Amino acid sequence: MEQANPTINQALEAFLGERKQRLATKTYAKYEAVIHLLGDCLDSYGHLSLSAREGKVWHKAFMQDEEAGAFCNMFGPDKIPENVGEFLGYFMIRKVMAGQDLLKASGTVVRKLLKWLRAEDLIEAADAQDGLEIVDDIGPDLAISDEFSFRLGSLCLEQPTGRVLEEWEDAYAGIAKVEQGKIWFSNHSASEVVGPVLVSKETSDIAKVGWDVSAVYLVRTGKGWHMSGVGTVYP
Repeated sequence: MEQANPTINQALEAFLGERKQRLATKTYAKYEAVIHLLGDCLDSYGHLSLSAREGKVWHKAFMQDEEAGAFCNMFGPDKIPENVGEFLGYFMIRKVMAGQDLLKASGTVVRKLLKWLRAEDLIEAADAQDGLEIVDDIGPDLAISDEFSFRLGSLCLEQPTGRVLEEWEDAYAGIAKVEQGKIWFSNHSASEVVGPVLVSKETSDIAKVGWDVSAVYLVRTGKGWHMSGVGTVYP
């Protein structure tokens, strides 16, 4: 298997070069940051989406020369759409200490990139559409879910008073139900729903049924369920 022409890195550089001519300096800086992070994500996790044959070729090249054999230096931009979910739904949330502005920008930048790749005939129309649907599904919620995660974490600082009557924890729980000032969680199979956990109106207003939350730990006292531990929120 030969090196793609263009490679992912070459396509990303061309995209940034085109954007630099059109965008204000501050806006371009966000594009540059997101595209560089996308490249990092692809180099770190892109190989997981390869076929068995492609994986063997990539691994051999990578072991011989990590830079030359890096995912983005071997494969073409056709590999980008299938990794959009990993980038927005995991990498930007779990691996990047991104601020609200960068999280908000990430969906926009990836959407523009996919449309540009399609316009340049570097990816198929169906692949571009698949990627755009993922962006539309995850992108708008990135900054909101980050705010929600912070609010849940703040609840954990307020330790409940009274004797603990029951404990509930799940490594990867889901938000099962939301009402004003109340949130319910479910286990992975959604066979068990626990709650409500009392929250502020501002917190329940931004919560969405279907979001996943890692490392949820709830305790119940005579006053009801309380959030005592939480990890990351995934929209």
